[in-house]
Amino acid sequence: MRYIINGEIHFRNTDGAIWKGDETEPESITLTVTTSRLLSFLLDHHGEVSTRDDILNAVWTDHGLRSSNNSLNKYIADLRKIFSSLELDDEVIITVPKVGFMFAKEISVKKEQNSVDYNHPSLISTKSNFGINHHKKSKPQRKFILIAFAIAFLGLSPIMLSKIILNLKLLDVHTPQQSNSYLLGYVNKCEIYILQQSSIDMTSVQLSIAEKLIKKTDLKCLEHTRLFYQPSDAIVYGYPGRVFLSRCTYNKEKPSEFAACDNYYGVNYTNEE
Repeated sequence: MRYIINGEIHFRNTDGAIWKGDETEPESITLTVTTSRLLSFLLDHHGEVSTRDDILNAVWTDHGLRSSNNSLNKYIADLRKIFSSLELDDEVIITVPKVGFMFAKEISVKKEQNSVDYNHPSLISTKSNFGINHHKKSKPQRKFILIAFAIAFLGLSPIMLSKIILNLKLLDVHTPQQSNSYLLGYVNKCEIYILQQSSIDMTSVQLSIAEKLIKKTDLKCLEHTRLFYQPSDAIVYGYPGRVFLSRCTYNKEKPSEFAACDNYYGVNYTNEE
């Protein structure tokens, strides 16, 4: 589904892409899964007041995630910043005290089914704000990144995980610079790459979780390796959740490819202080 907001902002809920202008625009923003789900809910209830409980149930609880009013407030704030960055400065999401939120009825929202939903350019980034990813044009995403994302967020079983690790070297793995991964920061001078960014305000928390996870798993930086990492939103906000950490080793004969990866996948991981 594609939503056209205020006649000029396009949001595609199939992949979370949001941009201003038409298909020829060079840049877009990719929302996180939860942020995309929240915006879709608000747009589907355009002009209607939705209670906090209804939103929390539809966006978090129904998808097996723990929710809180604090989390909801942060995601609403992120969406407001996103619309402001797209030069829509009107009050887009209205807070109804003691009740919930409403996507302003004064702002037009049109829905359209589009058979070419994925024609907008594939993009990558190394910087992000407001729980989004700002992008530039790139080559197709690597299969490894898609698999890692599936492991982290779709909850593949340990048996499937082992099969993926065994078959990883057979995949068409391209150079790391072409992947849809993002430099989160450094832990003990080691570069940490994340698969899907959230709010920039959460960077320090995510790095702290990564540091503890590296110590727990002993998946430390080694020569010719790269670390990929992704915590679920629940962990970042202090609840048990899913987390993925992978240390991939470059192929000595083909430096543009990975030879193998050591993986850790936590199903009910808690960020302990």
